[in-house]
Amino acid sequence: MSVGDYSVIFQLLTSFLIGIVIKLLDDYMDEELPQKLLSLEFKNAILPYSLILFSVAAALDTIYAVTLFSAAYILGMFFHMQQKLPTGFTALQESLIVLMVNLLIFSFRSILTSLLVIFFIQCIDDLMDRQWDKRMGHHNLANKFGVGEVAIFSVILSIIMIMLDMRKFVIVSFCFLFISSVYKKYLPSCRKFKN
Repeated sequence: MSVGDYSVIFQLLTSFLIGIVIKLLDDYMDEELPQKLLSLEFKNAILPYSLILFSVAAALDTIYAVTLFSAAYILGMFFHMQQKLPTGFTALQESLIVLMVNLLIFSFRSILTSLLVIFFIQCIDDLMDRQWDKRMGHHNLANKFGVGEVAIFSVILSIIMIMLDMRKFVIVSFCFLFISSVYKKYLPSCRKFKN
């Protein structure tokens, strides 16, 4: 078997690892780490562990790893476009820089499909978490634009993704659902302790 024969497995593992990194960093930034992960030792280890996981993911499939993580970073800035970041740039400017660097290295199609599939996942995640986000005052697409509107937009995104890259859509969506279900089942969110 050639390396190419394992491409689907590499892409699946890469998407899974990047999904874990995004989930950990997202919850860390929102201060929503599960109770089991709130120890000082683990919080201090999140960054180095995330870098290790990202490195392994990039070694397996550089395009998937970098474009998916970059897409999550860019879309994560959606509600903070004018916020000044430590670099001195606004979130919008940093997002554009990340996008331009990606465009210099990877194909437009790879970047576009990563943006679309991450946007799809963000919409689904916001639909699932709309009540909690509303209660906690977190930014949420469903609460801002409406449940019906975001649901319809999610369907449109899924159709476009199926047309452009069905394999990436299935792989990344599966990893998102798997990580979310395992995360909630085995690492109960600190939400339970805040209710």
